[in-house]
Amino acid sequence: MKRALVALFLCAAACEPPFEHADLGASDLASVDRQSTASDRDADGLDDLEEARIARDYLPFLSLDPADACPTSGLLVRVTPGERVGQVRLRYAWLFDQTCAPFSAEGGGGSFALVVDPAVPAPAGVLSVRAIARRDSSCQRISTCGACIGQSACSTLGGHAAIWSGTDTHAIYADRPRTCTQVNNCAATCYDAMQPVTPTIVNVGEPDLPLVHDLTDEGFIRPELGWKSSSLMHYDPWGGTAFGSVVATKAMLADTLDDPPSCTN
Repeated sequence: MKRALVALFLCAAACEPPFEHADLGASDLASVDRQSTASDRDADGLDDLEEARIARDYLPFLSLDPADACPTSGLLVRVTPGERVGQVRLRYAWLFDQTCAPFSAEGGGGSFALVVDPAVPAPAGVLSVRAIARRDSSCQRISTCGACIGQSACSTLGGHAAIWSGTDTHAIYADRPRTCTQVNNCAATCYDAMQPVTPTIVNVGEPDLPLVHDLTDEGFIRPELGWKSSSLMHYDPWGGTAFGSVVATKAMLADTLDDPPSCTN
């Protein structure tokens, strides 16, 4: 089954514990001797158009319950070279206008990340996947799967590795049968959708060379796209402030906790 393509926007630059794991991109590329160019605006060594292609082509099947009470969402992506030659890291933040359970709140969602081999067409080029549900809370759950030695194979939908958003909670899971099994006050329900949702993607660049500073003026948090939460308007993805009821997107995109292992096989 051919996946629906996501709309890709590459925007031009002009009760939670604190975030404690950030590396702010230091493990990817040092800022020394890096220079932004017209084709590589965040100076990470990857052409901007190639980043767009990889972020689109290797995006997992995003499964959201069609009965979700607050489905408006968008995706941030940070694309960087992997530690191993030829591999690329994709770090996504799947953001929701609202979370509807266990209580209603502005802002929600979480993070997932992949290591891919862009020389191998998707889905075979997806090497490793990790998702973090309810990050830095007592309900946090980290799920990791993939094709690397020692990893369990990822659960799939439509032939692709899948990421699930818990119905109304928007807790983010990979490998649903093993991980979307939380109970009591951490309970979540994951739905196997027939078709993936296709949120707008915004490439936010690197922490020291951001491509986007305002997700209303340069992104998808706009009323005409269904976003209603006033506290999220003009949100800076690298600003370090909480995204409504969840941690800052800076934490989701620059924390080594998110990184699935690179394959050695």
